[in-house]
This record gives sequence, structure tokens and C-alpha cells, in this order.
Amino acid sequence: MAIRIVEIISDKQMCFFGWIEEVYMDYKKESLIIGMLLAFLSPPSYAEKDDVDADYIPCTKSDYEHAEGVYDPKEAYEFGLKIQNAVASEDISALFSLVDDELTYGPRKSFAISTPFDELFEPDFKARIERGKPDCRIGSRGFSIGLGAVWYDLYADGSYHIFSIPDTKQEDVKGIKSVGWPYNGTVLPSKCFSEQWDSSDNYEEYAEQFGITDFDDFTTNMGKYFGREITDLKPIPAWGSTVSLIRSFDSCITTDSQQPEIRDGYVWYNEDYSFRVIGQIPSESCNDLAPHLNNTCSEAFVVQSNSFGGSRGVFRRFYAYGLFELPELGPSIVPLKNLRTLNKSLRWLDDIK
Repeated sequence: MAIRIVEIISDKQMCFFGWIEEVYMDYKKESLIIGMLLAFLSPPSYAEKDDVDADYIPCTKSDYEHAEGVYDPKEAYEFGLKIQNAVASEDISALFSLVDDELTYGPRKSFAISTPFDELFEPDFKARIERGKPDCRIGSRGFSIGLGAVWYDLYADGSYHIFSIPDTKQEDVKGIKSVGWPYNGTVLPSKCFSEQWDSSDNYEEYAEQFGITDFDDFTTNMGKYFGREITDLKPIPAWGSTVSLIRSFDSCITTDSQQPEIRDGYVWYNEDYSFRVIGQIPSESCNDLAPHLNNTCSEAFVVQSNSFGGSRGVFRRFYAYGLFELPELGPSIVPLKNLRTLNKSLRWLDDIK
């Protein structure tokens, strides 16, 4: 999986950039206001006159000093020109050829390429891209053009790719009729679905106790480790208590479980957390994802969860889960695969049909 290289600037700027992007994506405030804030917070690409040198044009000496050899500002600028050229000609295929795999925010390639330009983008999208000047200097979330209309970055292999085009038409994700995972006339509570903690401590503890060495694969394809490296499916001791990646119904469905509210296509427990089922997984595929659990998967879904982090924006997570009948635990929800983004989840669901 390609890895983006992003410079982390001050916490104060980071919070403001997160707030700006979230406001832009969710509420579409006037671009003039956002532009003023971005101009205030972003370091200038062009400095004083004595900073201009023919060796650095179209960038500046200070842009190169800021890059510290991690990236070439001219290459970043020239990639921005490719974006502008594709948008100017309204060539969606050319624009999405600059995307590595799928966008983190924005439509899938297949949907975008099959949608007319003026239906896919907001009316002012083209003008904003054409008016914008490509970045020579990276920000806290990568490079951008058109006041955050397109975001791109340098990847570990030395190539540049677009990773976000947030203000675009999205394909309709219907999920299932019940919105959540159906159970006894209602839906399973959110605590039945374990996730990798922000600190990764829960997965690191499992890796240490069960001798798992390929941590990246474990956190992506955890289903295949249950019943193989992870021989004890019950909660494991950790930090004076226990931790579990598998959630048995006995542990996650209790009489005092908070009653959810279903609205806007999501299951809400409070204003800070929501989730939904975005697609069903065939039982055969479910068993393939956890091949050491004796083919006991009865149903499986891909679940999206949203955690609202204030100035940091919304954290979206996408996991495949299966319902298994397990020894000593009974009916239990097992995490199978971390799909990471909506677009990758939708494509994966299409691939396994």
C-alpha cells in the first residue's frame, strides 16, 4: 500500500486546518472565508524579492529550504499543473489517472469516469482550479489547489498522486434496509464491533502475546490469524484488565445497552459516534477471511463507523465483520478485514460478489 509523506506543522495550525477542511466538506461555507483563513495560516510560497532566484522559479529558495530535501518543490508544482490541465479540458479520465488506487475522500474512479463533468463537480470547481496556483510548499495535510478543491501528496515511491477531491457528487450507497446489523427486531450495539485503537495498543498487545511479526498484515487481515496464531479466542489479560478483538454476544449485548437512534441513514448513539452497514458479505467469503474458525460464519457485513473528533474532523473506519459460533464464547462478532476507506470497501464488495 502506498504511503503518503506529510509534514506535521504546529498543533495550532493542525487544528485550524482540520477545522477548515471539515467546514468545507460538510457545510460548504463561502470559499472567500476559507481562502482568507488558508492564506492566514499557510506559509507564503513566494517570499521577499531577494528570495527569488532563476534556479528556483516557479518556486522560491525558501520553498526548497522548507522541503529539507524530502520533496522537490518544482515537481510538486508541476503535478499541480497536470491537475489544472485535466480540469481545463474537462477530462475526468486524465484527472483520475492521477489518483493512486482510490480516493480517500471523493467518488470511486469507476463512478467518476462514468459521470458527466458538470454533474460530478460543483459549478465553480473548474474556475477555482484554473484560478489557483499549484503549491510549491507542503502543508499539514499535503498539497492543495483551488482552496482545497483537490488535495495531492508525495508518496513513498517518489510519485505524486491525488488523494482527495471532497466536494464532488457521491454514488448512492444503499447498504441494507435496517441500516445497522439486524438483531432481534433492532440492531447490534456498537460495542459488538472492535476496532484498532488510535494508539494501536490493543493490536500490539495481541501481536506480542501471540508472536505475530507482520503487524501491518495483522491489522489489515486480522481474520486469518484467529485460530492460527491467535489460539485463545477469549479476552486476553492486559494492563490489569482484559482486552478482546472478538466480541461475544454475552459481552456486548446487555440489558443496559444504550438504545440507538436511527436517522439520516446511520445508527446514532450520541452526537459523537455513528455507524452503518454498507454491504453484505457472502458467507463463503466470510469463511475465507477467517479460514481457521471451522466454517461457522452465518452472516457478515461491512460496517462504517464515524467518530467526531472536534477540530480534528471525522474519523471514518471501515471493517468487514462476521458472526461466528465459537467454542466457549458462543455467537460472536469477529473482525475480518480493515478496508480503511469507503471507496476501497465498495470496490471490495463488488469484487467478492
